[in-house]
Formats: sequence, C-alpha cells, structure tokens
Amino acid sequence: MINLLEFGETTYVLKQRGKGKGVKDKSFNMSQGVETMKNDVIHCGGTLTWREFKKYNFYVRKKLFTVTSISFFIILLLINLILFQKLLISFTMAAAFTVVFCLLLMIIFPLRIRNEYSSNQLIKQEIQYEVNQNEIVQTRGKSKTFFKWEDYNGPKN
Repeated sequence: MINLLEFGETTYVLKQRGKGKGVKDKSFNMSQGVETMKNDVIHCGGTLTWREFKKYNFYVRKKLFTVTSISFFIILLLINLILFQKLLISFTMAAAFTVVFCLLLMIIFPLRIRNEYSSNQLIKQEIQYEVNQNEIVQTRGKSKTFFKWEDYNGPKN
C-alpha cells in the first residue's frame, strides 16, 4: 500500500508498505507554514495495520503495566509483612507473585489486543483526511467528520 500526500498541485509518496522501506518522491517543506496554504488543500490517508495497532497499544499500555506491577508488588509486600513479619520472606514472596502477575499480563495483553483488532472493523477501514485553512475533514467509508481549527486553537481574534 502506498500513502499519498497531495499538497496543491503536487502529490508526494509518503510511505510504501510491503518492502518495509520508506520512499520519497519530492521533499516536503513544512517550513512554508499555514500562511502560504490560503487556497491549498492537503489530502492524506491510509489504513491501520496490525503491526501499527500493536505498537501503539504497547506504547500506550506500557505506563499502565508499569504502575500496575509496582502497585501490585507494594501491596503484596505490605500484606506479607503483616502476615509473616519477616522482611526477607515478605520481599521474596511479593517478588515471586509479582513476576507471575507480570507474566500473566504479558500473555493476556497481546491476546486482548489481537481480539480487539480482529473484531473491530472500524480500525481496519481506510481513513482519508482533507486539511484546508478552515477545517479538517475525516472520511471513513461514507461517513464524514468535520473538525474546525477553532476546536484545536481556540477562537480566532
């Protein structure tokens, strides 16, 4: 699949999938700024692949996984300290149960992500974006969603 970016009269190839290497036909200079886009429209779009979806989910859930694991360890350590009143035994048991808990999470998270990707047809649909001076139009199938720039930047003065 090839993702295209149209800027005015010129079309740019952003990324060519399948061979794993990015391809650029022309350099796209973003330093022109929005001021030069008075009447220009940028078109871009593509689909979300399984690899991209998995990478995004692991990135987002990494912090949750870390916080959950540390919290689980601290709670188990405190419970074991109350029960056994020995630091070495409590630390060892809390560490062992935390490792088992982390391994279970590392098995469950990818399965859950795969099930979410395979069952959600909206994720697999191609999305097209059209960006102009006034708004961003997101097209997915026959559905169009309009976002005004004021929604992101606040009202213009």
